[in-house]
Formats: sequence, structure tokens, C-alpha cells
Amino acid sequence: MDVTRNDSGVITSVAMVTAPQHGTAMVSGLNILYTPAPNYFGSDSLRYTVTGPGGTSAPATLTLTVSAGSVPVATARTAALLAGTTLTIKAADGASNGPFTAAAISTPPASGTVAVQGTDLLYTAAQDATGQVSFDYTLSNVFGVSQPARVTLTVNPAPTVAPMATDAAAGRPVQLNLSRGARGGPFTAANLLAVMPATAGTAVIRSGADGYVLDFTPAAAFAGAAQITYTLSNAFATSAPGVVTITVAPRSDPSKDAEVRGILSAQADAARRMAMGQINNFQRRLEQLRSGAADSFSNGITLGAANAQRPRRGNDSTLALQEANRRYLVQADTASPATPQAAGLQPGALPGDWSLWTGGALNFGSARGGGRDSATDFTTSGLSLGADRALSETFALGGGVGYGHERSDVGDKGSRSSVDSYSVALYASYRPTERFYADGLLGYQWLDLDARRHVTESGNAVHGRRDGTQWFASLSSGYRFIGRTLEVTPYGRLDVARARLDGFTEQGDAIHALAYQAQTVNLSTATVGALARWAFKRNGTVWMPQLRAEFGRDLQGSDDVRLGYADLPGAPLYRTTLYGTSRSHGLLGAGINLRTDSAWLLRAEYQTRLDSSSGNDQSIVLGVEKAFGH
Repeated sequence: MDVTRNDSGVITSVAMVTAPQHGTAMVSGLNILYTPAPNYFGSDSLRYTVTGPGGTSAPATLTLTVSAGSVPVATARTAALLAGTTLTIKAADGASNGPFTAAAISTPPASGTVAVQGTDLLYTAAQDATGQVSFDYTLSNVFGVSQPARVTLTVNPAPTVAPMATDAAAGRPVQLNLSRGARGGPFTAANLLAVMPATAGTAVIRSGADGYVLDFTPAAAFAGAAQITYTLSNAFATSAPGVVTITVAPRSDPSKDAEVRGILSAQADAARRMAMGQINNFQRRLEQLRSGAADSFSNGITLGAANAQRPRRGNDSTLALQEANRRYLVQADTASPATPQAAGLQPGALPGDWSLWTGGALNFGSARGGGRDSATDFTTSGLSLGADRALSETFALGGGVGYGHERSDVGDKGSRSSVDSYSVALYASYRPTERFYADGLLGYQWLDLDARRHVTESGNAVHGRRDGTQWFASLSSGYRFIGRTLEVTPYGRLDVARARLDGFTEQGDAIHALAYQAQTVNLSTATVGALARWAFKRNGTVWMPQLRAEFGRDLQGSDDVRLGYADLPGAPLYRTTLYGTSRSHGLLGAGINLRTDSAWLLRAEYQTRLDSSSGNDQSIVLGVEKAFGH
């Protein structure tokens, strides 16, 4: 400023006396240069003097008015962000007339929140936000506030996954829809990051109709918690890793499964019944020999019934009895026609003659030692064919073959077992006196066993087949009390058998099929009993009723079987104890034999076996015999 413009006289210099308060001033020749302080507007003053030839003037005051600057000009902004994230907008960037002292929100957003930090705007989008959202802001400087400017934001969905958990069984696949619990779709990709521990199983993520699906198959030997990490992506971003926790339960103990124990028990009991069926068939033949009721051929299918032989002269039974004195099995020297021998229990073939016979039985019943779920209903049939020869009046020897079949239904879910047996046997009878006898039997069997088991866990059916072999033997002894019309024979018998069933592996279910080790089945039964029979003749037909009662005790201990899962050959084995392998039982039987004058013998008998394990075994037997040579 030219401060001497209004002064008179000669002025040679200007000097600053008092500096301004709100700026700076300096003398330049006869001018004073004033610069206001930054961001200041208003009134300011300074004092100065001028000097000329006549001296220095008194101080003069210069008053200055500083005008205000321009207010800020804010600019409109656009940006994009993901839902649930925060975006920082620097409001000063692109604005004019700074420096800026502050920013403020003039119109808040419809969704999300915005915060101001100095001249920065921090916008946080809602988690579920999508689309555009806007808000207005202003900038300030020392001179004033700008006009509002608009921020327009595009909020894109962010893929977000939630923790998931489920349960599974070892070896059984499980599926989880990863998209169903996530936000931010539609999803364009899914990535499997890790399975921990690595031995827990195999995992695959696939694209399905309803999104991305995790397929996880636990390892057969794994149990515990498996964690699977993964990410989901959409068109804008990839999620943070998500975690799926799968708790894998160990495989169930098959040794406690009712279906498994039922099948094994059914096969073990069937093996015993195969042995007992042949023992009973051959014992019935020995009973015929003891009674002298043996012809050259005897047919007793379903039961080895006694045979009748016509007397050689007329109907005189006494003559037939006298003939028996010269045949196998010693008879008394005399007998009245009213005795059982005279009435119809005729002697057998002469020493040195061979006799051919057949016998069999059909049994049906149930065994419920393991409870309702493993109850076994069985049907057993056995057929024997043999030939024997009286080597002397006190000793006879024979041999034969046999076939047996049994089908057992275990429980009520379709489990079943079937067994076929093929047998050979040798037997002998020794009668040193008229009343005392001792019989023996030794045999060998080949077994063919098939099983179908309902799998409790999956509902599938598995099947398997195995072979086996079995030795069986029987020793019996008794004493015959012979009255005028009644014969009573108390006796004792010991039946033993030992079977070895091969190991086998089930088929039909990759996870729950079992492998069974070889199994030993023992039978040891002691029996005491009594047989009573009598005979009388009516109108040319000899009637021979009989009653039988027995009490037996199975002496063998429990049978143990080792087994494991077929797909885990190196895993520890389980051991199970089979149902009801040691028990008492009784037998009651009633039957009748009818012999006609034409040498036909018809026989019917019913037997029921009462078991202490709440099972039952019944036989309905019918027999027919025809003596040759009549």
C-alpha cells in the first residue's frame, strides 16, 4: 500500500512503528506490504512514520479490513462395497477451497450407518443389504460450510457361511447342503480347504440343484470329531473359511446285535439238531433190533417204527415167539399169547441175514433264548437209510447214511438260516441177557449252511455261506421189565457231537457285512427215560400203544464266536456268546402201532420236547412198514 499518497512535502522514507496483530507488514520503499494471517478475516491495524528533509512525522495508524475467503465446494462421490463391510470415503479428496476443518452428514443413509472422523466418512453396510444406498454430506472451512454433496454406494452381497454340525456313523456317507445355511448367494463356486484330521474320511463338494453339497464319508475305522473347512464364492467375493463339524460315532458292536446272535445261535442249534436227528433215527432202528422187530426191509419214514412179521403157521403168536428163541436177541423159553412179544412184537431176521431199513423225522418248533427279536422258528427233516446184520444171538452190527435239512426263521425282520447235512454212521447192539442191552453209534456229517441276515443299522440284507463237518456218537443202555401184557424199559443215554463250522464272510453291504471266524459247536446230552408199551389183538389187528418220557440235560458250555467287520481285516475282533447252549429239557411221547394179518405195520406218534429256555420242539410222525415174503 502506498501510505504517502495523501501526504504533502518531500518524503524520503517510511518506517514501521507498530506491527499488525493479524498479519505481517514490511516496508518496501515508500510502500508497506501487508499479508493477513492465514484463514483470518476482519479488521487489523498498524502504525508507521514518514521522514523527509524537515524531519520525522508523528506516528500514523493504518486500519485494514481483511475480507473472508470462499467456503468449501464438496463433490458427489460414488463407490461400491460388500454387505456387512465398512468403506472409508475421504470427503476432502476432490473438494475445493480448503483447508477443511470438518465434515458432517446432512442426510443419513436409509440402511447401514455412517460415522465421521475428521473429514473422513466411514460407511458400514448392513449384513443383508444389497443394491444402492445414498447419503449427503458437507465440508467446512474457516469461512463456512459447503453445500451438501451426495455419496451414492452400491452394496453387493457378501458370501457368508455359518458353522454347521451333524452326526454320522463310521463308514456311512453323510451329506450337507452348504448353500442352505449361507448368505450372499447366488454362489458361483465352492472350495474345499481341508479335512482334519486327514484320516477322518473323504470329502467332496459338488454342485447340486439346491446349491453346493458336501459329501463326506467317514473312514471305516474312524470315530470322533472331524472338521471340514471350505469357502463359498459369489460374483463379487469369496467368503471367510467356514467349518463343518461332523461327529462320527464308532461302529456298533456286532456281538451284541440280536440278528447276528440269532443267526449264529440258529446255525449252532441246527448243527446239533442235524446230529440229534441222525442219532434218533439210528436209535429207533436199534430199538427195533432190541424188540426183535426187524425184517429184511423196514420203511419208517418220519420215524423208525417197529415192524411186524407174520407167524409161520396160522395166527399162533406163541409159535412166532418160540421162533424168536432161535433168532437174534435172546427171548424167553416160553411166553403166553397175552405178552407183548406174543401179541405183536415179533423177532427179527436170523443170524447172518441182512436187513435194510429207512427212517426219518419231521420236527418243528421254536427257540427263544435271546428274546423276541432273535426268536427262531425252525423246521427240521431228517432221513436215514441203513442195513444191519445179526452176527450172533446177542450182537448185531449195521451201518447207514443220512440226509437232513433245516430252515430257521430268526426274528421278524427276514433273517433266516438253512442247513443241509450228509451223514454216514456205524452202529451196534449188544444184548448179553434177555433183559439187559447196550447200544452204540458213531457217525460223521458234512454240513452246508446258508444265512441271510437283516442289518439293523442300514436295513439292508446280507448273506453268506459256509461248510462244516461234525462227529457224533451215542451210547445207551437199559433194562426191560416184561410183564404179561406190558413191557417197561427204563434207559439211559449219552449223546455227544462236535462240529466245526468254517469261517465265512457276508456279502451285500460294504459297510456292515461281517467276517466270522471258524466256530466250534459242541453237544453233550445225558438222558434218562422210560418206554412203556403193551399189545392186544382185536379182529385180526394187533394194536400196540406206547408211551415215552425222558429228561435230559445239555452238559456242554456256552459257544463263543469271534467276528469282525469284513472291510476292516486288521481291526480287533469281537466275541459273542451264543444263546441257550446249556439247558434242561424233557420229552413226552405217545404213539400207536397197528399190525394187520397181511403183514402191514402202521405207526403214528407225537412227541413234544419241553425246553427250560422257553423253546419247544415238536414231532408228528407217521410210519408204514411191510414185511417181505408174505
